[in-house]
Amino acid sequence: MDDKERRAVAHFQAHPEDYVRKVIGAEPEPQQVEVMRLMAQPNARVAFVAANGVGKDTLCAWLVEWFLYCHEGVVPTTSASDRQVGILWKEIAQWTGKSRARPAFELLQRRMVKKSNPAAYAEGFKAASATRMEGYHSPALLYIMTEARGMEDWGFQAMLKACTGQDNRILVQSVPGDEVGEFYMVASGQRARWKSFFFPAGKKIQDANKQTRYIPTTKLVTQESIDEKLEYGENSAWFVAPVLAEFIQAGSLALISLGQFHMAVDRWDETPEQPEWPDVLGVDV
Repeated sequence: MDDKERRAVAHFQAHPEDYVRKVIGAEPEPQQVEVMRLMAQPNARVAFVAANGVGKDTLCAWLVEWFLYCHEGVVPTTSASDRQVGILWKEIAQWTGKSRARPAFELLQRRMVKKSNPAAYAEGFKAASATRMEGYHSPALLYIMTEARGMEDWGFQAMLKACTGQDNRILVQSVPGDEVGEFYMVASGQRARWKSFFFPAGKKIQDANKQTRYIPTTKLVTQESIDEKLEYGENSAWFVAPVLAEFIQAGSLALISLGQFHMAVDRWDETPEQPEWPDVLGVDV
């Protein structure tokens, strides 16, 4: 590495948004820049709580390449759902495939290695056991968890056990779920070291006719998608979480929470051979 490249890397270490612009060739949205600046801090602990469709997985894909190239560390990427891990790694393949730094990497299906330093690598895996999650150690480490609302508390504890090095950072991102569990504790400011960044997909305004309505906060989200979810009601869980990026207050009469429902859907999608269930009659006594 010559002096010019050394200076560029030093700049990119502090300004990941410039790495995205100049090396990956993309223009990040303001909310993505805010999170990247938080992640540029050594030993960062960041929760990105955001609505559907605002670029969470794209941001994570950019950060994987940035950290590998500029910090030459280890980047474990995980989720409670194998489907979510696959979504992230499709984003990584897409963006790194177009990056000016592409020749510097060996890119496989769910693993990427910096050719000049094989100890610098990223890989994706489903969070199925604490032992697997705790096994990543490096002086420079960036731990990324996607769709963190579906992760049980032991997953957060396993990440923290892995982060024992000099500069070990964690980014957890998700649409908010119920007001329970470690993701809620982290995002709501009840864990001292963590910084949270909330970003909704829609905001309420008053138009020229003094009528209130919701409009997109980013060009990544359409007006139609907001209006469609609003049909369920302004206070509906189907609007509050995926559009307003607000946690859902679990009702005292709820037998199954919305978060549990989403986790069940993910598990069902990952079942290789779905069984044939007998017909069951349910009665609300």
